[in-house]
Amino acid sequence: MRADETQGAHQRRFFADQLLMLFAAAGRPALKKVVSGASAISRSVGSDRTVSVQRISDWRSGKRVPASFESVHPVLVVLIRYARELTAEPPAPVSTPSNSGRRGGRLRVARPVVPGRRTGHSR
Repeated sequence: MRADETQGAHQRRFFADQLLMLFAAAGRPALKKVVSGASAISRSVGSDRTVSVQRISDWRSGKRVPASFESVHPVLVVLIRYARELTAEPPAPVSTPSNSGRRGGRLRVARPVVPGRRTGHSR
């Protein structure tokens, strides 16, 4: 396996892990519910882009990563809304939408952020 293939595999796995954490924070909603919500968000901003259940499943399994931030953005909005309904503390960011995070039109995922992580046990 070439070095760039290994790096790509690590990036896909990292993105998948982060997305799985966001799904968990959102209460593990059904994929059809997420797709429906993401489609509504896309339509509300005049976009005809849609995401399928299969595509989200591929993202979660690490088979693929989103080609652009715009393709995953509606899904993230839906999941973050669901997560905020369940808890007051928002989930850690999944990716960075800044131009510096993109290379060749591809999305570059951010490092995980764990807010409020404790280093020791307190009783």
